[in-house]
Amino acid sequence: MPEDVACASLSLLDEDDPLAGIFPNPRLVGAKAVSLLTTLLKSDQRGVPQYASRTYVTSHWKDGASAPARSAAVPAAAHR
Repeated sequence: MPEDVACASLSLLDEDDPLAGIFPNPRLVGAKAVSLLTTLLKSDQRGVPQYASRTYVTSHWKDGASAPARSAAVPAAAHR
């Protein structure tokens, strides 16, 4: 009964992937990491920082064939 089961990836590496799931923008994550390292090296900062910081890159949901959208007219119980 594969048609009764949906599957979603927690980390799609290619936005053109036919699967449904979360696309974490890996190129942007890499670009942010390089930018941060460049800034740290230029300001002569080395070692573990006294205070931690975070950089957040927004991910987004991508629809795909592995988790097709359900019809709003069909109740969830009908899919069991």
